[in-house]
Amino acid sequence: MNGPGLSSVGVFVSHYHSDFLNEFLEEFAAACAFENLRMQVYRTHQDERVAEMLRRLTTLPSEEGVIILGVPQRTARDLSLALSIKKYRCVTADTLIPGSDGSYVGTDNALGIRLGMKHLMELGHRRILYLVNEPEEAETVRIRAREFHAVVAEYQLEGSHIFYCGTQFWEDSPEIVYRRMPELCYSGAPYTALFATSDAGALAALRWLSDNGISVPEQMSVMGFGDDAPSRLAQPPLSTIQQQIPEMALKAVAILLSETDAQVFVPPALIVRQSTGLAPGR
Repeated sequence: MNGPGLSSVGVFVSHYHSDFLNEFLEEFAAACAFENLRMQVYRTHQDERVAEMLRRLTTLPSEEGVIILGVPQRTARDLSLALSIKKYRCVTADTLIPGSDGSYVGTDNALGIRLGMKHLMELGHRRILYLVNEPEEAETVRIRAREFHAVVAEYQLEGSHIFYCGTQFWEDSPEIVYRRMPELCYSGAPYTALFATSDAGALAALRWLSDNGISVPEQMSVMGFGDDAPSRLAQPPLSTIQQQIPEMALKAVAILLSETDAQVFVPPALIVRQSTGLAPGR
C-alpha cells in the first residue's frame, strides 16, 4: 500500500476533449483508489506557464506524487524538471521526453506499428498509407513514423507512403484529417489500406470514406492506434492497436509509491474488427 505520508496523486492533463485521456483518467482513479490515495486532476490550458501550473500544488512533496499526462512534450519536460527540483516524485505517462532518465510509463509504440503492419500485410496489402494525424513534435508520434518507414524498407513495400497532416497541439485532429482526405484518395496513388497514428484520425477517415461512397473494407481497409471507446462503436467497428491503459495506470501509480525511477513500455495488442479486410483482388 502507499508509503509513509503519501496521501494523494496529482494528475496534470491537457484541457481538451480526448477519449484516450478520459479513459486514462478513469484508470488512474481506479489505481489510486486501490492504493487508498486521493486523485486530484489539474487541467492545463494552452499557453499556460509552468509556474502557473505549480501554484496549484498545495500539498508537500512528501504527501503528493504527480503524473503528467497528455501535455505537450516541451511543457512536460519543463514541468517534470520543475517538479524534481521541488522534490515531488513524478511520472510522465504517454509523453516520452527524449534524453530524460525520469520515470515514464507508456506503450511500446514500435511494437504496435509492427503488429498493425503485419496484420495488413497478411491480408495482402502492400500499398499502405500511414497517416500522421497527431502533432509531429511528440516523440511517441515520431517513433511510430520511424517504425513504419523501417517496415516499409524491410518488406520492400514500394507502394506504401507516409502522409503528415501538419496537426499542431491543441488543434482538432479529426477535423484536419477529414479536410485533407481528398488529397489522399484523389492523388492517383491507389492505396488499399490506411493506418492512422491514432483512433481519432482513423475514425475521421472512416467518416470521410463513408460520406464519399468508398466502402470499408472492400475498397480500403482502415486501422487505428489506441482502441478508444468510440472505435468499438464505429461503422464498421475499427481494427486498431490496443494500448493497455489499465496496466499503464497501475504501473504509473506503483512507480510513484516506489523509491526508484523506472521507464516502462507496455506491449500493446492487435484488435481485429470489421474495418480491415483482404486487399482488393485477393
